[in-house]
Amino acid sequence: MTARLRTLARVPGAVVGAFVLMGIIGVALAASQLTGPDPLEIAGPPFLWPGEDAAFVLGTDIMGRDILAGIVHGARISLEIGLAAGLAAAAVGLIVGAVAGYFGKWVDQVLMRFAELFQIMPPLLFTIVLVVVVGPTIGVIIAGIVVTSWPQVARLVRAEAMRLKRSEFIQAAVVIGMNDRAILLKHVAPNVLSPAVVMISILAGNAILTESALSFLGMGDPNVMTWGNMIGSGREALRSAWYMTAIPGFAVLVTVTALNLLSNGVNDLLNPRRRAWL
Repeated sequence: MTARLRTLARVPGAVVGAFVLMGIIGVALAASQLTGPDPLEIAGPPFLWPGEDAAFVLGTDIMGRDILAGIVHGARISLEIGLAAGLAAAAVGLIVGAVAGYFGKWVDQVLMRFAELFQIMPPLLFTIVLVVVVGPTIGVIIAGIVVTSWPQVARLVRAEAMRLKRSEFIQAAVVIGMNDRAILLKHVAPNVLSPAVVMISILAGNAILTESALSFLGMGDPNVMTWGNMIGSGREALRSAWYMTAIPGFAVLVTVTALNLLSNGVNDLLNPRRRAWL
């Protein structure tokens, strides 16, 4: 583990991404101590620009809510959405891809056709329909993102599982009488874990962007403070007070960029060909 961390530290982008994410997570965990417990509370006069009042460093929005409070509390919800969607999509994709790649034949055909059914759906459009039908809650938004994201992981894992199936150690396990379930759990799953792990941060970034897009369209959960909700509420004053959307938009940009940098670093760490250059 120590050797892998040293290798990861040789990738400047991964180091920057990791430090930025740790900073965001730290701010999210300490949100209540930094700005108070309720980011939805009206704290002052509306339309205060950043720096105009020392009590509101980043200004206030159209309702008089503290934008700094929204940013630090929104970090928690946005990260929860991203990580929950990323982990769930990676887990489903790992299971489906490993089973399809190992068993092949009709099992592979059925599972891959099922994956294609969700892969051809536009993620944002599908999530919008789901939100309209079920309701704009965080759980529904996460479910919509997961449903359209797991096929990407499944295809990557499937290709790796098909390659492993022909390897000598898998053939040896079959010869000694190990059943398919044991082979999948002990040999296939650990060796196809790398693509799923790399995809988690990418899917998390996409989930944050999707939630932001939904909230911008007025389809986010109105009962919680997220960066997407801040962008959505600020669109009404986009011309006269652009900072209301620019500040949370910048927070989304920084977070997604950090996740992508970390993903590239993890890919370099887990890919033997890339690791040889580090």
